Amino acid sequence: MKKNQKIFYILLLSTLLLVPSLQAQDINGYCSSIFKGQKTGCDDLTRSNSTGGSFPILYDAFNVLSAALPTFTTPVGVEAFYDRQKFNFSMIKGFEGVGAGASVTKNANTFYSPFNNMNTFLLENHLSAIAAEAKPNTNLGFAFNLFGAKGSFLQSTLGASTKYIAEDNFWAKEAALSLQIPFLNMGYSITSKKNSEQIHTFTAGLKVWRLVADYVHFRDILGSTTVTTNIFSANLSFSYFHFTYAIRKQENPYMDQLVTLVNQYSPDYPLDYQSVHHLFGGTFKLGSKLSVGLYMNYILNRGGSMVVQYFF
Repeated sequence: MKKNQKIFYILLLSTLLLVPSLQAQDINGYCSSIFKGQKTGCDDLTRSNSTGGSFPILYDAFNVLSAALPTFTTPVGVEAFYDRQKFNFSMIKGFEGVGAGASVTKNANTFYSPFNNMNTFLLENHLSAIAAEAKPNTNLGFAFNLFGAKGSFLQSTLGASTKYIAEDNFWAKEAALSLQIPFLNMGYSITSKKNSEQIHTFTAGLKVWRLVADYVHFRDILGSTTVTTNIFSANLSFSYFHFTYAIRKQENPYMDQLVTLVNQYSPDYPLDYQSVHHLFGGTFKLGSKLSVGLYMNYILNRGGSMVVQYFF
């Protein structure tokens, strides 16, 4: 076991051991819904019935589907995730009927992003120096409530975003739509990238008691090549701690052929390419405004990552 993995497991175990004692306490303000701005229970946006409720941070939710941004009045949410001496930031704010989000990241390819695993493999093994000097990725997103106030039986949200993808040196455009009913949500989006490449995204989510689960399906279409990615994510919440597990599987016919070919003709230097990845970790609530989390494989092939959320 690698040294950084051992440190990650020790920190996560220590956090889990702290949970029982802290659950017996009543931290003032914890049950205030920080995204509703009033004391109506422990259902903040990160665990609400919207796309990405099981994801570690809201950054992933609005990057997957801009229609996941809140369209009701919320505090300002500032998030950061740290990985290999790089900080990545995002900011989210909800208004009455409108939501907005922005992010500036060096590591945009998180576990929940629609990127090609082959690109990650190449960057990790051959282009690390170039990747370190790459321009930051930027995402600007907006959401608009079409009908249904928060708490009503049926709600619908329209989303739109523009994303600067450093790898392509191109601003991609996304349009999204989401529907929510009690316990369930669904979403769909189309992202137009460089060279007529398109990413079609379908999401479905379930929220029952302390359990939140999401399914995400990406179809990345470029010419005659289609790369599909399926992600299942589940989150179990407790009073001051929530645990997340996710599995990601990508089907890339080009990469499968490349691995077979290289391993056939260069058996002494095989390609260690993985199409299935797992994520797990947890976030700990430090009062009503601050959360800190540790996650394994949040950035693929990069070990542990720390995430922080602050609301004001």
